[in-house]
Amino acid sequence: MSVVIRPAREEDAPQAQAVMNEAKTLPMLGGFVMLEQLKTGFTKGNGEKGIHNIVAEVDGEILGVSQISPHDYHIEMGLVAVHEDHRQKGYGSSMYFGHVLRAALEGRLFLLDQVAHFNEVMRYKYMPALDFHMELLQRNKIRNWCSLAYYRYDLLNKGLQPWIERFNKTGFEIQVEDHDYYKQKFAENRDELLRQGREEDAKKIGDNMVQAKEFLGLLG
Repeated sequence: MSVVIRPAREEDAPQAQAVMNEAKTLPMLGGFVMLEQLKTGFTKGNGEKGIHNIVAEVDGEILGVSQISPHDYHIEMGLVAVHEDHRQKGYGSSMYFGHVLRAALEGRLFLLDQVAHFNEVMRYKYMPALDFHMELLQRNKIRNWCSLAYYRYDLLNKGLQPWIERFNKTGFEIQVEDHDYYKQKFAENRDELLRQGREEDAKKIGDNMVQAKEFLGLLG
């Protein structure tokens, strides 16, 4: 079996939409995901500021999709879904790892995830397993009935090693491209930390970036 975690392409959108619009997934996502909206996100953002999408491709079939949106110092996790017949196999956490690698390449300080209060599997199983810790609970955030819990992974201080060790146990392949935008964003974040006198933090994001490139075979 071949499992590849990679950036999404426009032609992936119909299969990704089918995964997201499964009956058991819809309540977690808050409603139907529209194909044209998904296509727009899949044709931009992978190498620039904007929505970034990763898919889990298993023997040529898209069985998982995960989205993020970058901010100044962090990456915010968006929609994530895995086909209901293929869960508990590491596809979701491996897609998260793809986003963590991008965050390291860009010199981001942390990752933030929003989880609906009723999604107990994410809140009490996956977030702790991935070392995301709850920072805030906003009650009645969506439509006056859905509360959101905010979880944070401290990439600056915890680094990549725990993610690399987990991923190496899967036997999957991962692809993250080395875009010029990533280099530009890293330089901006490093320079801002230095401007603030945070030399140690600037060194930490440099170490994370080098480790990400080394893991991906992008050094040299």
